[in-house]
Amino acid sequence: MNNNPPIVKMKFGSVLYGTNTPESDTDIKGIFLPTYRDCLLNRISKCRSESTGPKHAKNTNADTDEAYYSLQYFMQLLREGQVVALDMLFCPPDKIISNSTIWSELIYPARHSLIGRNMRAFMGYCRTQTHKYGVKGSRIAAIRHILELVDSKEGTKLNDIYEELPETEHVLKYFDPISKQNTLEVCGRKFQGMIPLQEMAGCLKRILENYGHRAKQAEQNKNIDWKAVSHAFRVCYEALELLTTGNITFPLKQAEFLKQIKQGKLHYSKDGVPDKLDALIAEVQDAASLSTLPEQAEQSVFDELILSCYSTITTTRTI
Repeated sequence: MNNNPPIVKMKFGSVLYGTNTPESDTDIKGIFLPTYRDCLLNRISKCRSESTGPKHAKNTNADTDEAYYSLQYFMQLLREGQVVALDMLFCPPDKIISNSTIWSELIYPARHSLIGRNMRAFMGYCRTQTHKYGVKGSRIAAIRHILELVDSKEGTKLNDIYEELPETEHVLKYFDPISKQNTLEVCGRKFQGMIPLQEMAGCLKRILENYGHRAKQAEQNKNIDWKAVSHAFRVCYEALELLTTGNITFPLKQAEFLKQIKQGKLHYSKDGVPDKLDALIAEVQDAASLSTLPEQAEQSVFDELILSCYSTITTTRTI
């Protein structure tokens, strides 16, 4: 996997969340420290992974998935507020398989300085899942309204009409710091400023066509990806705890409810699953507006921590 041992290796996935079943596979995550040579030559791998399971088939409980992020990429994911990195950051000691002073004395103690209230990565995933299966008239109306504006206004790219478009419950506008583009999010689907309006309109029309079919399937409780839906609820619960307490506690206290969803023991429509998820998303949004956490941790905090990690390595280390 890597010439250097990981600075931390941990149990992950359903075992961490408390939602594992006898059918669950084994999921392991870790962080490795790239060598000085790789850093100087700009050859840092973002992630290294391997699996005992077949490439094009579902894992069984006998399979193990392992993924190791470089320290630099892990810090990037943290600053973006990505769920996987935050889960790793708050992994409790009893789920740690192997450790190092870099993790136990530098990174883990500094975890509260590495978080912010920017929940865009969290909520983007949740919206995608709830909009994929649960269909409301307000969402369809939002798509139709944006489609009408795209078709009626002059311009060739989204950026040309971006300032004229409304922002509503199901339509969000923001600047994406990663792509450095204006972004319009319509019912969970993201469009960036340079997209041609004709291409965007075609995409919106296809979404409308699919909604009718999905709504019927949801009503009949068919073809629901219950595992994905359980993940949407999970990240909402994590976001809510992080925003209100500054921590994420594992296993999650909602683990049994999440397991019910994961195993498909609820009816998607009759048990009001999409409505419950919508309400939970709204609760997270309210918590974000009231949170005392900074919007985002400063880049300098991550930079200094990475430098501190390397400073702990002796000069005799092979580069």
